[in-house]
Amino acid sequence: MKRIKALIRRTTSGFTVSMSQKPIIMTILLLLLANLVFVAIAAVALTFINDEYNFFSAIVSVGMWLVVPAGIANIYDTNTLILGWVVVVVGMLLFTGTIIALVTTTLREYLMNKSGARGRLNLSGHIVILRYNNEVPEILIDIMKNCDNKTVLVLSDRDRSEVRSDLLAAICSLSEKPKGKIKLLVRKGDPASLSELDEIDLENASGLLIMNERGREGDKSGHDLCQADFSTLKLVFNLASVDLPAHVPIGVETASQSATDDMERVQKTIDGLSDKNITYFSHNKKLGHFMAKIITDTGAKKLFIIGENKKLDHMLEALGTKVTIAKYATTDIEKFAIDLSKKGDENTAAIVLSDDSVTEENYDANVFLTLIELSTHCSLRDRKFKIIAEILDPNNHHSLEKFHVQNIVISTRIISNFASDLVLNKK
Repeated sequence: MKRIKALIRRTTSGFTVSMSQKPIIMTILLLLLANLVFVAIAAVALTFINDEYNFFSAIVSVGMWLVVPAGIANIYDTNTLILGWVVVVVGMLLFTGTIIALVTTTLREYLMNKSGARGRLNLSGHIVILRYNNEVPEILIDIMKNCDNKTVLVLSDRDRSEVRSDLLAAICSLSEKPKGKIKLLVRKGDPASLSELDEIDLENASGLLIMNERGREGDKSGHDLCQADFSTLKLVFNLASVDLPAHVPIGVETASQSATDDMERVQKTIDGLSDKNITYFSHNKKLGHFMAKIITDTGAKKLFIIGENKKLDHMLEALGTKVTIAKYATTDIEKFAIDLSKKGDENTAAIVLSDDSVTEENYDANVFLTLIELSTHCSLRDRKFKIIAEILDPNNHHSLEKFHVQNIVISTRIISNFASDLVLNKK
């Protein structure tokens, strides 16, 4: 009895494994087995109700009824005709209907995999973007402006509809639409998975961008690196296992400059990375330095800065001691507006920084609130001082122009321009 139970357990286990590994093949085999059993039972029944049949001729007849249902029209014996109808109906439900359902399901899964860029892809000369943030739609637009019919694959936790929706919204916000087109493939998956990287044919790519994870810049991973940069570092390590040619440009975005410095040092010591063409750039440092250049170009000697974000320190570092600075917290909007309206002159610039610690739907809210408060204390059209506003969402650009802001810095576009130039080998 124990041997029988053990045999049953092994058989059940083997069946479960086979069903998990090859569900379609196993289902078809089960259907064939069920049909054979059904044919045998129907053949036995036919020999009982009609003496003209022996078992083998009954099997042939039942099989013919299943294959050619119209054959039962030539049956004149009532009992045999009833059995024929039962065989035809059960055969249609048991086999034909199930096969149609399997084919339909398989076809649907195939089409869904293709639309989601699933399975192994045979690509060449394509640009790969690993991970997704609010800069990616702007990068795609920049590629459309510089290339025509370029294939771009985005591998992240976003699905195709989300990425396409964001891209269309970004295009609609532009006054001048890009004339070029791209072949956009969006694959929802894990960028840190080596098997995923192998399936997207990364070795034949013409460029690669690894984007920084938004929303995790403040989470510490147990050391100086924030969680977002630590996650980026692991992706860079994976590149050591990928045979990318030395001429292929790779851009890696980090949250902090210290992470950029650490990754540059690590790259030199790891086999498989030291020979790769990797450019690391700190999102916050690059934006901070860009804003410092904008301020310097205005010729302003006095700065009234309201708000604080991760770019501020880099901006002040680049400005040095060239200007005098008055800083205000985001909560001091009224004091900022009053002081600026009283002390602002031709040599003054008001710097309104976006809050990068809020959720995406609240991007730039503090910028609008500050400008509204400022408009109640002085004329925005006839004021003497200049206003430089930083925003995170490009869709807010046109609304901000109504406040007669001289310089609007759209963070995502600054980074996207740099990243697209890098991956297109223009830098």
